[in-house]
Amino acid sequence: MFRKKMFRDIIASKAQFISIFILAFLGVFIYSGMRAEWEGMRVQVDSYYSKTALADSFLYGADFNSDALAEVRALPGVQNAQLRLELDVIANLPDEPTLRLLISDENLVSRPLVTEGAAFDPKGDGLWLDERFAREHELSLGDELSLSYESLSFSLPIHGFIFHPEFVHNVRDNTQLIPDPSLFGYACVPASTLPVPGGLPFSQILVTVDEAADAVDLAALTGNLEAVPGTFHVMPRKDHPSVSMFEAEINQNRSMATLFPILFFFVAALSMLTTMTRLVLSQRTLIGTFMGLGFSRRRILFHYVSYGLWIGLFGGILGLLGGPPFMAALLYSFQRVFYSLPVWRPEVSVISVLSVAAAVVVCVGASLLACVRELREMPAEALRPKPPRAGKHTSIEKTRVWHRLSFISKWNIRDILRQRVRSTMAIAGVLGCTMMLVWGIGIYDSMNRAMEWFFEDLQFYSKKVYVEENFSDPGIFGPESKVQAVDERAISVKAGDMRQILGARIFASGDLVRFEDVSGNELSLPDDGAIISKKTAENLDLAVGDTVSFRILGLDKEYRVLIRAIHRTPFEQGFVFSKNAFESLGLTMHPTVYLLSDEAVVEGTAAGVSEIQDKAFLEKSFDRMLEGINLIVWALFAAAVLLGLVVLYNLGSLSFAERTRELATLRVLGYPLSNIKKLLRRQTVILTAIGSIIGVPCGFFFVRLITETVSDNVDFPMYISPLSVALCVLGTFAVSLLVDAILTRRTAKIDMVSALKSVE
Repeated sequence: MFRKKMFRDIIASKAQFISIFILAFLGVFIYSGMRAEWEGMRVQVDSYYSKTALADSFLYGADFNSDALAEVRALPGVQNAQLRLELDVIANLPDEPTLRLLISDENLVSRPLVTEGAAFDPKGDGLWLDERFAREHELSLGDELSLSYESLSFSLPIHGFIFHPEFVHNVRDNTQLIPDPSLFGYACVPASTLPVPGGLPFSQILVTVDEAADAVDLAALTGNLEAVPGTFHVMPRKDHPSVSMFEAEINQNRSMATLFPILFFFVAALSMLTTMTRLVLSQRTLIGTFMGLGFSRRRILFHYVSYGLWIGLFGGILGLLGGPPFMAALLYSFQRVFYSLPVWRPEVSVISVLSVAAAVVVCVGASLLACVRELREMPAEALRPKPPRAGKHTSIEKTRVWHRLSFISKWNIRDILRQRVRSTMAIAGVLGCTMMLVWGIGIYDSMNRAMEWFFEDLQFYSKKVYVEENFSDPGIFGPESKVQAVDERAISVKAGDMRQILGARIFASGDLVRFEDVSGNELSLPDDGAIISKKTAENLDLAVGDTVSFRILGLDKEYRVLIRAIHRTPFEQGFVFSKNAFESLGLTMHPTVYLLSDEAVVEGTAAGVSEIQDKAFLEKSFDRMLEGINLIVWALFAAAVLLGLVVLYNLGSLSFAERTRELATLRVLGYPLSNIKKLLRRQTVILTAIGSIIGVPCGFFFVRLITETVSDNVDFPMYISPLSVALCVLGTFAVSLLVDAILTRRTAKIDMVSALKSVE
């Protein structure tokens, strides 16, 4: 009997219960989907690192040999160690891409994962090539790949395609915005392939820690590694650019997965509470009859609570079934633009399954709150109609302003204050709609603004020319062109207890690059000291006036420099020196890059030129990233519109049902139908305005959360144009007024005789 009654009640109020089902479904769908996405990234990357024995520490230096390797292997806590040389060469392919060769004579640490071809043989010949690079350039197994390094040219056969654990985020350095296999890739090469008299000058020692060793003192181990002769810098795995970038991405997605579904669960609880309160009140006499017939309060309570139980359960289960595959596919399509993993697969954990229980608890809890008050009464009291709530004047009605308001305004203010739960539900729905619209368009605006700021306000060159060590003739760029020499190098910086490898740029005189402080004012490079980027200052906890020490590869001396200013740039974080400031430390500037104005003309085959980067080409790379972001933006827009439609339609249906007698009374008294629609629309506008006012700063918060939790190599300023904010608010009002237009059509169909019957 109770089951049939439940089905009849749900069908009678199908609009409200369908909306609750959709909200429960969306809450679990988004939470389980986003959690499965980031947990899949975590599981797959950890498995990838474990399978390939990714190094726990990286020693950078010069001319490491077998003696240094033996010393490292003898240290307590070291499981294994391996020598390696990194060498950037130019591939004889269209656009002359850079290929980073990882040259070693062993395959113990940071092993490549072969996806096609022969297993990697550190004693063999040829090379094992980055799979994405090979696909981009349409290379096949067995092809000969021509390479050049300075004046040396050679060819190597391709024996296999690989992924490498150090290139999950596959960029050459922090000057490359996003991975682009047409411009950069990597390859593993056996040391025997490149015989050098006296042996190769290995520049790295890769170390894995013995996890089975008891109480390995990592700090002491790091100190011992730093004492190895020739060591320039020791970098733990967590600070590796690829590892830290991917870790930041996982943490960012984890935050979003936790915060995003809360809104849907909150609105679902309010919707369930409002719907069940109305249902229980309308069936008050029936509840009294059940109690009079001997049904226990517990049995009746379970009956009404089961509405929330089944709706939350079915919505949650469908959300759990659909969320992980759909959301993961959507988000992974975006992630693949930035990261390279051999396997992209979502992982559904126990916590994701528990999100179904959360949806059930939310719906059951709201149903329980709606029912428990009525079931406290005696059967005789429940059989009587519920006495109307005693009216009382609100504080606003005691002001002078109240008497100047129109009837429509007075009626709506009283109704909003009388129906607080329903009004809160409407505000929450509008808030969520506005917030997601602002969030989506804010991400796009921030990225677009970063692009304009970097390429138009900070960079005034048209080409960036990389040169070899022996280059000495800037005159080849043309007498009419503006040329600015830059020395780009890595330095090991020590600030407090932290030591990091950071980029340093030393600028000769010129005006092809502009520097701005955090307020947007132009900065000039000082003749002593250095300026650092805002992101670097935050990561190292540095301020203007602080002194830091740094080392340069190949030199044992520690140099100290005063921080003169902090500049802000979206890319190219690190230290900046003027030529005079750098040479005042007793160092010499060796230009590695020349920035050229529009008038400059240079051929890639010019002597000493290793690579030419066109500024327009870099802008196109950034456009590719914006195209990937568009997918996320449209998903947020769709979720925002769906949330607004579901919540506001549910609200409108409940509101209309509760006010049917009042609206019928107004019509009988001769109130025009157009004025009644205006009266209903006024409340919609008031609640939408309140929700939008709160939703805009909430959207700003989520955009800031995204922009401030990206990699240490990127500093995106949060920017949302006033026009975008206005469009988001107008979009919310459009959704709200659309629902209002659908619902107010019912006003003309009110059966006034039935609506005005006395309550029995």
